[in-house]
Amino acid sequence: MDSIPRFAPGSDPEDLARALTTVGAAIIERLVDEATVDQMLAEMQPHVDATPFGSDPFTGVTTKRTGALLARSRSSIEFVANPEVLAVVDRVLGPNATSYQLHLTQMICIWPGGPAQSLHRDQWCFDMFPFPPEMDVEVSTIWALDDFTEENGATRIIPGSLLDPPSSVADVHRTVGATMPKGSVVMYTGRTIHGG
Repeated sequence: MDSIPRFAPGSDPEDLARALTTVGAAIIERLVDEATVDQMLAEMQPHVDATPFGSDPFTGVTTKRTGALLARSRSSIEFVANPEVLAVVDRVLGPNATSYQLHLTQMICIWPGGPAQSLHRDQWCFDMFPFPPEMDVEVSTIWALDDFTEENGATRIIPGSLLDPPSSVADVHRTVGATMPKGSVVMYTGRTIHGG
């Protein structure tokens, strides 16, 4: 596998869920309109301005991570509770869960010149539980608040890496950029290897 499957808004959530459980990621292009993106950016700008840069290479010394989007931006509900995204999450997590919850919301602003984040799996944050290695316990989303391109540092993902053994070493040569236009979202499982 050398690419991330792409879908249009209104695609069958079963097809998206299948992409997440086989490839580990899927992109829905232009799921939220640009006016909504711009409104959220305007609501969040004072909070981003007040956020310090990260203090280590993983969080990014040229990166600001501003949380609590739902408390700070009414427009963020269009992203956080998007019915098309939730329909996919229901299908991916549903077989192993009676319910699930939002883990965090965060606007990540990466300034030019920073090194690439180390490749990782988000599910590692739950390593205190003995989940079977093939179980998805998390689905993450990264929304493009501007166009994601290779030149401006689109998130890197290793398609198919959710099937790699948990102890495998991430190979940066297998990564592909989650390039997508503004208003799009890349969804990926907690087992999928990726990096900012």
